[in-house]
Amino acid sequence: MNFEQTDIGRMLKNIKLLSATDIFVSVMRQREVQEFIVKLNTDQLRWEFVNSEGKLLSDIGGGYSNFTLSLGQKSGRFDVDLYDTGEFHESFRIENISATGFDINSDSVKDGVDLKDRWGKEIEGLTFESVQKAAEFMLNLYFEDILIKIAA
Repeated sequence: MNFEQTDIGRMLKNIKLLSATDIFVSVMRQREVQEFIVKLNTDQLRWEFVNSEGKLLSDIGGGYSNFTLSLGQKSGRFDVDLYDTGEFHESFRIENISATGFDINSDSVKDGVDLKDRWGKEIEGLTFESVQKAAEFMLNLYFEDILIKIAA
């Protein structure tokens, strides 16, 4: 009997062919994963007021001006969330997915001023805690992808 011709033989062969990098790229290309990661990044800014290094934005670029505060949409001078119309936060996207990672990019120029000049390029990216949340979110998707590849 040729064991390789059986279902279990085929599955074992597929297990040998599994590639961790291929699985990572496959999972990262899923829209729900990209949306979750982008939400993690924008939530850091909007609700925690921190960049990818966990530093308060107000400690980097200072607090909001008196004019901005007079508009009545900010909870405090030092609660810098870089959220005005939502256009900046909505511009975040995942790019350059590869076996070694991905980039988070945004359209950071607002009214002719690049927000990265004042608050740093680290406004794009995940804190350690957000990376942990992303990994937990992706875990079941990894298993699903592995099972699909094994059963192929």
